[in-house]
Amino acid sequence: MRLARLLMVFVLTNNFIPAIFSQKPCISVLQVQEYNYDPDNTIRPSYLHPPVKKDCYQLLQLHIYNGQEWDIPVTSTLLVNDESAVLIDVQDTYKGSLIVNHIIESAKKPLKLVIISCPELEDEAAIQDIKWRYPGVEITTLPTEIYCSRKINTNHTKLPERFAAPIITQANFSIDGLHIETRNRDSYGAYVWLPENDIIIGSVGIYWGMHVLVVNARDKEIRLKWQNTLEEMIALEPVDVIPGHYFGLHPKGDAAIRFTLEYLRKFESLLIENDYRNSAGVIRGMLLAYPDLKVARNLIISAQVIARD
Repeated sequence: MRLARLLMVFVLTNNFIPAIFSQKPCISVLQVQEYNYDPDNTIRPSYLHPPVKKDCYQLLQLHIYNGQEWDIPVTSTLLVNDESAVLIDVQDTYKGSLIVNHIIESAKKPLKLVIISCPELEDEAAIQDIKWRYPGVEITTLPTEIYCSRKINTNHTKLPERFAAPIITQANFSIDGLHIETRNRDSYGAYVWLPENDIIIGSVGIYWGMHVLVVNARDKEIRLKWQNTLEEMIALEPVDVIPGHYFGLHPKGDAAIRFTLEYLRKFESLLIENDYRNSAGVIRGMLLAYPDLKVARNLIISAQVIARD
């Protein structure tokens, strides 16, 4: 009996335990690379975030392009893991689309999914181009009914029914080990959440370094829902947030979310203070509060429309 017990210990020690410790440690390394368009028609990396390590997950690279040569830059983010690539948002200009395609090709991983966080007619050409370049790629869009980027919905009507990309019918995706959640899918602040890496991506409801375009959320109910979504994002405690619109380099942590939330609260308080009738008072108050932000046109248009001048 004693010999049998010794033999059992020997088998466990020489087979089971070494098998555990022989496994390579699973460490998540997050690399975030931002690109700016160069006048010489080349793509040059502009900033590299330090890697973020978490427990047991594969390498994930984020390649971010933000077309800052335009008045309201739109962000496209390419997620790349060991097996495949996923694109969050396309560009709505020909030049921007060429740059994003260059980034996709440079990643040298098959593009399997494209998620559009805000459907717009301006995106249709870019979507059709991606379909042509990457046959078989799945392309889908969030079902928001609000124009949420550079196009302004002046008549405040429902979006056209026809889009180049089908509306998302599922909330979550799993692509070769990369888990993606789409949250608040029917609101202005719809966003993409990567739960394993604590990252928020592709929300056009997040700004940085510029005045927020509020005009498309002209109903107070929509603006308050937008603020609630931002508060929900903060509660997730993200390690990184990729704004849908920003100038310069995007800040670390949730700073862009907090900036947008603070801006919306200030804008709303000035609307109330001016009885929703005096856009000049709203504009003056916002410029005093935020004297260094770019694209003051966003503020002027938003105040004039919402304050009913």
